Amino acid sequence: ALKRSLIQTEIDDGVDLIIDRIENFLVFDSEEETDNDMIE
Repeated sequence: ALKRSLIQTEIDDGVDLIIDRIENFLVFDSEEETDNDMIE
C-alpha cells in the first residue's frame, strides 16, 4: 500500500508540474503583449 501511494504521489506531482507549465504557457501566450513591462 505504501509503495502504491508513493507512486501515486509521484504521478500527482508530475501532473501538477505539467498543469503549471501549461497554465504558465497559456497565460504568457495570451498576455504576452500586456505583461512585457512586468516580465522585464
